[in-house]
Amino acid sequence: MAISKKAMTTLRDIYLGDSVILYLKDMNVVIPTGDGNMDISPMLQGIVMDVDETFIHLGNGDMVQKSVYHENVGMIESLIVDDALINFDMPERDSEIN
Repeated sequence: MAISKKAMTTLRDIYLGDSVILYLKDMNVVIPTGDGNMDISPMLQGIVMDVDETFIHLGNGDMVQKSVYHENVGMIESLIVDDALINFDMPERDSEIN
């Protein structure tokens, strides 16, 4: 099922070039792990390389590695971390936590 050009443009504007997790509806994907094994997951992680009317294309920043139908995506979570959270000073000792 295709999405509208306005929806496609909005998704592109929001997520293009960002690292995201796609939570998939009613399906699992086989993902190769670094040690040669396979893992089954209901989500995919990658950088949004392109969005068209039918697919969201995920990759590593240089090339597209997976394309997912819009109808199979339940939710998109952006992995961008706010600078305020990165710069947050954590207590050094447990006694400093209230």
